Amino acid sequence: MIKYSKIIIGCYAFISLLASSQVATAEPQTVTLEQFNQLKARMDEAELRDSLKTFLWSGVLINRYESFYSKDVPPTGATSSNYINGWSTAMELNVDSKLNQKVAFYGSIGMSKLWNNSGRIEGGPYWSNTAGNNGWGFSQSQTGSYGLGGPGAFIDRAYMSYKFDIPLTFSIGRLPTNGGPPIEQLDGLDQQGTYPRFSYNAIFDGMALSYDFSGALPSNQSLRLTAFYTPFVNIDNTTRTLQSQTPSGTKINSTNDQFTLLLNYELRNTAIARKIILDYFYYEYDNWFGYDPNPDANPNVSSPNADGAAGGYSGAKANMFYAGFTGIADTGISASFSTLSVASTEQGANFLANSNAYFGTLSYEVARVKNLWVGWEYISTDPDFYLDEWTRLELIPFYSLCADRGFHLYATKGLGNGMTLRVGYYQTVAASYNTTFSGYSDGFNMSSSYANFRFDF
Repeated sequence: MIKYSKIIIGCYAFISLLASSQVATAEPQTVTLEQFNQLKARMDEAELRDSLKTFLWSGVLINRYESFYSKDVPPTGATSSNYINGWSTAMELNVDSKLNQKVAFYGSIGMSKLWNNSGRIEGGPYWSNTAGNNGWGFSQSQTGSYGLGGPGAFIDRAYMSYKFDIPLTFSIGRLPTNGGPPIEQLDGLDQQGTYPRFSYNAIFDGMALSYDFSGALPSNQSLRLTAFYTPFVNIDNTTRTLQSQTPSGTKINSTNDQFTLLLNYELRNTAIARKIILDYFYYEYDNWFGYDPNPDANPNVSSPNADGAAGGYSGAKANMFYAGFTGIADTGISASFSTLSVASTEQGANFLANSNAYFGTLSYEVARVKNLWVGWEYISTDPDFYLDEWTRLELIPFYSLCADRGFHLYATKGLGNGMTLRVGYYQTVAASYNTTFSGYSDGFNMSSSYANFRFDF
């Protein structure tokens, strides 16, 4: 492009000289070196500006303080408690590039950490990213830069999409399967993610095929069906040409398939609400193998299977429904309701469980105070409840506890210039003591007060 700039500048200089020579009464005109350099600089700036038009940059910086308290309530009557004051910082940098009307790229890189703390791994060795028989690294992949893992940067989003001539879009890479509705209500934002948060709030890799039926509907409606394929891959952690295997030598399947369907319907600008979202979400996986190298220390993780390893193959099927209403009847009130039903099995442990969970939200944009929202969340889960909730920044595992009842109260104030402050209070009460999964500390009553300062740029 630079050589073309020089050609254009040369032509401009030549035309200017030629024009000045045609006027007999005018003084001879010349282009000085300074004028030439100024013109070249303007051309180079225009070229740079045009090249940047294909890239859209954005980001978010979150600083958070949380005061967390928990008290164990096991059936034995013994109790223990934890009290934590946590300061943390999280950052995300996004870049979107639309090469043309058909092809686009989306990427995000970020980190999150406790202040002056080098890092941590969620869930202990069973879900860690360490080598050998200590885990497969699934949670590290699903967490990405979230989970307060440390100052190192992780790529949370890296996928390309291709739009066909029909209303069909294909995407492949590291997909944004976290931050979905109604998370955006907490900070008064527009919708940030695709999956409802009560289906997945984790990062998955794979591919998706989405068909848009909106062309057959009125302009204020949209309907999309998306199929996701997000397989787990198990190979030896040190030699990529070897299958993973149990301690007794049985080889494990290299790929555990996971399939997902999402049906999304939106209705906008109605007398009922400014926007209505209805989602149906289904996922299924089978033959997922997990084991604990030290079952005596972690008796609730899994049971020995016929192979003698501490673990077994598991599978699950889930149905999730979400209904969200934004700006109900022009009152500033928004509400949502989610229900998740999961049927899971574990071979070798002869384990079969069905669980149901319910999640509701209510928020109000205060009319008399600009950019002020107050809100409430409520959750109720069965003893065998499970949710892929890996990208949370809260200390309290409010959205993923089994056998739990809890509520969250918050107030959010927009401060202008991309700044938002949210303060809130969580409380959970264990409905019963659950020993099916190790997970987070089921059987704990928890509370948490926090202040969350967010800067979008």
